Amino acid sequence: MIKYIYKVIKDFPEIVTTKSTTPASDHLFDISENDPGKLLPEEQAQDFHHSVAQLLFLCIHARPDLKTAVSFFTTRVKGPDEHDWGKLKRVIKYLVGTKHLKLTLTVNNMNTIRWWVDASFGTHWDSKGHIGAMMSFGKGAAMSLSKKQKLNVRSSTKSKLIGIDDAIPSIMWLMYFIKAQGYDVTHNILYQDNKSTILIATNGRMSSSKQTKHIHHQYFLVNIDEVARGAMCIVLQRNHND
Repeated sequence: MIKYIYKVIKDFPEIVTTKSTTPASDHLFDISENDPGKLLPEEQAQDFHHSVAQLLFLCIHARPDLKTAVSFFTTRVKGPDEHDWGKLKRVIKYLVGTKHLKLTLTVNNMNTIRWWVDASFGTHWDSKGHIGAMMSFGKGAAMSLSKKQKLNVRSSTKSKLIGIDDAIPSIMWLMYFIKAQGYDVTHNILYQDNKSTILIATNGRMSSSKQTKHIHHQYFLVNIDEVARGAMCIVLQRNHND
């Protein structure tokens, strides 16, 4: 989709020649109530919406490295401000420097599906978390998702548990799809870096404490519907920073 990337850059109202090494900075999700940005005029807000729609199409089909930034922009299209415009412009700068970056996928075997699912607690301005997930058969993300969580929770453990629940439909759909192609899926592995989350997801109410007993029963279906019947297993994998 290199030609499409050129079109996205060309359609952006400002001429961008500088480059950025990353699509977003650490303050991507920051929305300061003490220093609210000036809302964009209607025409520029429409340009913002148009560029976000183009980037959404691009990240779904060929550039998953843009998904986190784009998922944030989709929450801002109703009232974008100057800060949002600056963040969008950074993505365009990143595209200028990575126009020829291609998604490379390799397959070690079709019998093992590996998923990495994580959630960032309280990332958004309204204290809701953000989930990220990716799947690979060897190298590269063959499937991935990045989206804002719909619920407010009180801890990172619960945020990660709900993140797993959010990813379950994609995880199970892929397994059934691969099986439908004639492959025998022997391992459907989900990697998680929070031991408490794994215990709750694996053991359900048996590993629930006073801090987690109030979690809605639907989030224990990870155990009942999938883990308990062997459709998937959850493995502890620490972050590189741990």
